[in-house]
Amino acid sequence: MDHGHHISLLLLLNSCKDPKRNDKAPLPPPHLLPLHHAPFLPSIKLKQDPPLYTKNNKNPSHKNTPKSHYHTKVPRSILLVIKALFLAMIIRGYDNRPNLHPYVILTLYCCHIYLVVKIVLALAATPVQAIFGFEIEPQFNEPYLATSLQDFWSHRWNLIVTNILQLTIYILVCHFFAHLIGPHWDALPAIFSAFLMSDLSNEVTWFFVLHGMCTVIEVVVKKTVTDKCLLHGAISGPLTVRFVIFQGH
Repeated sequence: MDHGHHISLLLLLNSCKDPKRNDKAPLPPPHLLPLHHAPFLPSIKLKQDPPLYTKNNKNPSHKNTPKSHYHTKVPRSILLVIKALFLAMIIRGYDNRPNLHPYVILTLYCCHIYLVVKIVLALAATPVQAIFGFEIEPQFNEPYLATSLQDFWSHRWNLIVTNILQLTIYILVCHFFAHLIGPHWDALPAIFSAFLMSDLSNEVTWFFVLHGMCTVIEVVVKKTVTDKCLLHGAISGPLTVRFVIFQGH
């Protein structure tokens, strides 16, 4: 893909409209590992109900996160069956690999990896829940439904590591820059710092640096442009997923 096509796609992504966004809510940072390593991170987190709100006890993480990011109307068992069927179709589609475009093969490969990891984690969590009576928080939250880079990295991909980086990098940088540039823009260096840490912790491929820059620009656009000027999620969603897949190649 040529650089001109990348730039035009980035401009569209930077204007993505996240219908559930809250500009005042801090953006949790991205995951720690690249696309081909992140699914295999052995992170486990128990799913907990959000604490009750009181005047002296606030939970901004739950408060600022739209409920739609964590809940779907379709039961998980049904989604698991549907994803298993899609995985079977993808594996069957490899028979026609010589007739497929390389980008189509790349897309199928990414979907294949995601579906395998999602199904394996779901099957592994079932006996744990049955034996011990608690539920393991999912690593992913339907990333193919992301409406922007902010939505993808904050609420849908590798949520365990996202929470870890939020506590270790994002919040600290936010507090530091809040006194220098104000609370309205302190999230920008915090976002980029989290992406930079992700890149330094891996192969320094500049993948996360690029996504950090794009996400920062996206947040700036959302803070300065009215909703009428932003792309609807039905348009920005496919562009976001396409950008993540081809940049991760």
